[in-house]
Amino acid sequence: MQASLNFMKIALQALMILVSSTVFSQTHNEKIISILKANGSIEGYKSFIIDMTINPLKYNSNKSDSLKLVEIEKKLTDKEIEKRLSKAYSEVYNESEIDEIYKFYNSATGIKLLMSSDILEEKFRNSFLDVHNDIKSILDEAIAKNQKESEDNREIPIPSEKEDGFYSVTNLPNSNYKLENLILALKPEVKKSEILEIRASKDELNRNIINLTLTKKGAKKFKILTENNIGRPIAIVLGKMLISAPRVLTEIPDGRIQISGNFTDEDIQKYVNSLEK
Repeated sequence: MQASLNFMKIALQALMILVSSTVFSQTHNEKIISILKANGSIEGYKSFIIDMTINPLKYNSNKSDSLKLVEIEKKLTDKEIEKRLSKAYSEVYNESEIDEIYKFYNSATGIKLLMSSDILEEKFRNSFLDVHNDIKSILDEAIAKNQKESEDNREIPIPSEKEDGFYSVTNLPNSNYKLENLILALKPEVKKSEILEIRASKDELNRNIINLTLTKKGAKKFKILTENNIGRPIAIVLGKMLISAPRVLTEIPDGRIQISGNFTDEDIQKYVNSLEK
């Protein structure tokens, strides 16, 4: 046991000697890059700008814009991202402050801080376990209540001879309108061919929902459709069924639509299959 402790002590001392020599051999810019890598800034910003910004835009752009986005992505090499973030970092911290930050990240405490983030997050979470359990209990009750109400009040989709798409409603229904009372426009404002992606999921109350992403052309049309129908319902036809007619509360400009309607698992799968054909 004592031998093991002595070995760990010697290993830590060797690490500190190695770290100490590294601290004083790094250039100013190398220290900044080391800090940015250590705290996850480089990977984090790369993920934000490429995975969360550029890639989603590719799927909602025409061919010309998609090619421009590809060229932008090519320019954002790891070196280019490092250079831009390093410049920004040096505009906030002076050389002395950067030295101090660098030394801290290379100290035993700094290394422990970086290596124990997952453990610390788990400890934080466990510290509020009673709160999470209370919230889960309330949420479970809400889900059960909502599922019962959904079944009791579920409006059954009705057959329609209309082609799939989003329609304006030509009559003016009252606040408690039923699907069967709606009169749809002759043609859809947004067609099935302008739906880029369909995905089934659950909301926070475990209700089935449909997530749609429109093409760039479809998104423009849907923006106009919602803009012109605020306060009125928009009818949705999928698989020769009028499945829902939600009242528009605000303009939707980005072509991302979430449809809820007390759908069963079978309903959801049928609608997904109809749009994927």
